[in-house]
Amino acid sequence: MLSFVEMQPYLPIVLSFVTATLGYIVGIRTKKFERLYSHAQENLKDICSPMFHELKKIKREESSEQREELLKSFFEKYTDSTSNVFKLANRFMLSWFYEMEEEFIGFLKDRETEKWKSFWYKFEGFYTMLENEYYANYDLVYRDFRWMRSIWKGNSLLRIVQEMIRFLYEISVFIVIVSAFILYFTIYDLFVDTDLIPNGSIQIAIMVTLFSIVIWALMSIIASHYLSMTKLDSKKSVIGKFFLKRFPKVFSFYDKWLGNQPKWVKEKIKVPEMYQKEYTECDKKS
Repeated sequence: MLSFVEMQPYLPIVLSFVTATLGYIVGIRTKKFERLYSHAQENLKDICSPMFHELKKIKREESSEQREELLKSFFEKYTDSTSNVFKLANRFMLSWFYEMEEEFIGFLKDRETEKWKSFWYKFEGFYTMLENEYYANYDLVYRDFRWMRSIWKGNSLLRIVQEMIRFLYEISVFIVIVSAFILYFTIYDLFVDTDLIPNGSIQIAIMVTLFSIVIWALMSIIASHYLSMTKLDSKKSVIGKFFLKRFPKVFSFYDKWLGNQPKWVKEKIKVPEMYQKEYTECDKKS
């Protein structure tokens, strides 16, 4: 294994490479986040917010006749060729939406109670998913809004201090990530024996990692105001949302739970009364 003295001539090259790599990764990450932010803002404005509030209006409607008319208007609007429904950016939800539409069309043809119930279970499932999507995009778009508003209420000196605390906290997070990466590479070298890391580096890497974690913990306490202002208020865990969006097939039980629910789930869903349409003689002949 190379000694530290033998490694010294290569340290500037290694540091330059690490710095350039980290700079590239951070740059790519920033561009991706800006693109994500733009899409979330567009999604929230053009589709999630209007659709979510229309569904809330439908759910609140007590008149079965008026509720059915609202549903007709809803599907006519979002299945039109100029509809923004594609901006949901979630194929699982899009498929669910079109399945829900088919359920509603089937109900309108036969007007059977069971078909109405089947449609409403789909409706409740779609409403739940759209609500989660709405708040997820809202949290992303307005995450820093409360923080910026809170610091701009204070004086200039306090604003500078708060921004400095935020900067130091983000630096502490970055240092923890880098330290963990170096520790992983050091442990890997120890077991694989690549002779790229100087002797005794494992102890230094562990100490640096532990020290960086302590600094991060202290900065988390100091930056508690910033963290509380930017905390995401989500009803779903990050892991749950990740699997739902990235692995919809793995999350197939979600479909069963919301669409073909077992009896104990259906009993908790309050299905509103269907509109009992009075047929005229012309309707019966047709």
